[in-house]
Amino acid sequence: MELTPNTSPREANSPGDTQQRAGAAKSKATIRASLACVPCRSKHVKCDSALPTCLRCRLEEKTCYYAKSRRGIRDAKKRSLINDPIAPPSASPDTPVSFPSPEVASFDIPIHVVDKLPCGWSLARSSHLPDLNTASPTSLLFDLYFTNFHDTHPWLLPRNQLLSRIRSDPEPFHFLTSCITYVGSLFSNAVSSEELREKAFSLASGSLPMTCWTVQGLLVLSVAAFGEGRLDLSAGWMDAATQMALDLGMQDKSFADAAGDPFVAESSRRTYWALYWQGNMRAMREDSPAFMLSGVVATTELPCEEWEYQSGEIPQPLSLKKYNARDPMDETSHSSWTYLIDLCRLSTELILPMPTLPPGLLSNTIDRADSRLVSWLINLPKWKQQLVDSGGAVDMVLFHAMAYAYSLRIKMQLPMEASGFGIRDLLTLGPLFKARDMTLPRMPRCSSSTYPWLECSTALQAGLSTIGLFNFSLPPARYSPACIIGLRRAALALLDARMYGGSDSPALREKLDLLLGVLKVAGEMWPIARSIGNEVSEVLRELNVTNNRDSVTQLNSCMDAFITDMSTPAVAPDPGMFSFPEPRTVEEMFNWSTGIMNMGL
Repeated sequence: MELTPNTSPREANSPGDTQQRAGAAKSKATIRASLACVPCRSKHVKCDSALPTCLRCRLEEKTCYYAKSRRGIRDAKKRSLINDPIAPPSASPDTPVSFPSPEVASFDIPIHVVDKLPCGWSLARSSHLPDLNTASPTSLLFDLYFTNFHDTHPWLLPRNQLLSRIRSDPEPFHFLTSCITYVGSLFSNAVSSEELREKAFSLASGSLPMTCWTVQGLLVLSVAAFGEGRLDLSAGWMDAATQMALDLGMQDKSFADAAGDPFVAESSRRTYWALYWQGNMRAMREDSPAFMLSGVVATTELPCEEWEYQSGEIPQPLSLKKYNARDPMDETSHSSWTYLIDLCRLSTELILPMPTLPPGLLSNTIDRADSRLVSWLINLPKWKQQLVDSGGAVDMVLFHAMAYAYSLRIKMQLPMEASGFGIRDLLTLGPLFKARDMTLPRMPRCSSSTYPWLECSTALQAGLSTIGLFNFSLPPARYSPACIIGLRRAALALLDARMYGGSDSPALREKLDLLLGVLKVAGEMWPIARSIGNEVSEVLRELNVTNNRDSVTQLNSCMDAFITDMSTPAVAPDPGMFSFPEPRTVEEMFNWSTGIMNMGL
């Protein structure tokens, strides 16, 4: 989201936040009016408000039209471009839509157009700004990257800032540009990704300049390679990016301070903390007790909100020391990046070391970690938990932070050896999530359950909360591939309930269908999502066959009531609904109970 002249102080920061704005006076960023076209507004997605056609409508080849403003528009030219919303304006197929994106064709980028380009782009290439009526495929790929990938991975410079620097001095950005065009091509059916992938991978394997821009490119490639299932390449580029960042000193406050430009300084802060975030998630996936940055004492400060970054109204950054000294009762809110980093530090401190802990200490550590996660969730500012702002933009950083928190809660309830097993193999070993002995008044134990299994278990609650996040108008294709493993954990919790709940639940089936839909759409971009979706679908199909064979038709009304209660729209779950971890014996932490081996799985 971008800061606009109509943004209220509450939207820009919390009422108690009095941080000094730094760099605003020097900023040359254009601050747009909060105007969104009717198609974007109806879908509750971000709109760049370009006239006569916004970028999103241009990319999707849709007719773009605007509602007349009740406040009025002073500029007669802009006013004349806005159509009455009663009916979309007619568009001539012979008239290309104006598209003033800068050209970056000075690089040798191997673009192979395999289908018709969207209206407004052509094959014309030039070393100067293109005609306003045409733009090259390179510009298209830049815009696809920033429309579909940047909000979820927001460490590059804002698009206009980056392109301005490329035009003035292109050579330092050669590798980064190759990475951007490759990732952008993944979101287009008109441009082949093969040549662009080969180009980016080739550059990444060669000699690269030691710059912040190289670190950013390697990190982008690492995330994309993971999404495409190239795990070895992803890990190698993550290690290379992290080591280069340390060699440059990006962990130190002085590195960002030396930039001399508020945009570059903020971008460097975001890049370091993005490495920390991605490194933490990778260690969690691999059950590693540490990662390259987990022991680094970082003094670089915390990133600001995305709308502050995009507008150039970048505030004085907050230090970790000051954040750690905050008053727990203070109403001051912080940036979504700050909450994400706080979550990663929590998991680094308590959750990553769990595989190395002696059995006697493990149970207490699980309880501490889950209490901290619940505290993190319920202390998020209420206005930020809405996730979608008044302009229709999704807070992608906080969205992924909340999804990661739910995923961590599920992971801690799994046996320690679970990471090496597929979903199907895990479920055949017996109920994975033991119910606690006490029941909640709002959710009694169903007497029909074959096993001592409770519908409101920590894992099921976290799985439902993860899926519920997609009620916030989030396009699944924009979900970070690095976080997709969390959807696998959510599926595991729901399938465990489906298999061992002892009765059927239409609401549970609907949530599984929603999860499969998310994985299907994300799988169009990222093979890892498609692989997980196929795995979940196969297990669910076999489970349905087994249930039909055994004539299990009893409906579970109490589970339906619980799922409905967890699915209230437009707000995070009620803090009172957060359950704390079920007590488990040491044997249960390291072993599974005897499972049913005749379930047909």
